[in-house]
Amino acid sequence: MTRQQSTQFVSRPILVAGFGRLLPRLPVGRLETFGLALRFGAVTALLWEFADYLTFVRTNEDELRTA
Repeated sequence: MTRQQSTQFVSRPILVAGFGRLLPRLPVGRLETFGLALRFGAVTALLWEFADYLTFVRTNEDELRTA
């Protein structure tokens, strides 16, 4: 596992858990809270990968070749 992968493996659940702790303030049930937190994690992971591509992969020829 690379350093970037391990960082994402550790930080993603922390981010989702923090978001999930805010959701009980909304008038939704436990299942909806779980679904919203899961979707938040998926969307932020996708946005992270797009930003990673735009900032590092697109401008680095070595990274672009192996991406």
